[in-house]
Amino acid sequence: MNVFPNTVTESLSENLIRQACQLSPEERAELFIQYVQKAQQVWLLQGDAGFVMVEHGDSVCLPVWPHQDLAKAWSLSSQQPARQISVELSTFVQTWLPGLMANQTELLIFPAGPATDALALDGDEVTKALSGEGED
Repeated sequence: MNVFPNTVTESLSENLIRQACQLSPEERAELFIQYVQKAQQVWLLQGDAGFVMVEHGDSVCLPVWPHQDLAKAWSLSSQQPARQISVELSTFVQTWLPGLMANQTELLIFPAGPATDALALDGDEVTKALSGEGED
């Protein structure tokens, strides 16, 4: 499953982006957790009206990606004009996740196509995954 580089890299090849986007939602979520821990940053999309939010079932979620190139690929494929914004992992965990939980906003983990083809997790689940809690 590990199609991603073992080290943090500035850019990803088209082939690597394609391979990562073809992973299952669960595999993409695992890749997200592993890579953001290495890179110490999370990628979001920001449009003219603020951060891009997407509907997932009955919820509105904040999509997050492990790498700027993956966020850009989704933005282009979903025709959502937006720029990639990085957030330091420590700021994301300490500020963003509590705020999202307070607003009952879930995170859509590394969508690669339609929003329904990605895992939606609440901030507590993401916090636990990033800290290594809840692993078997």
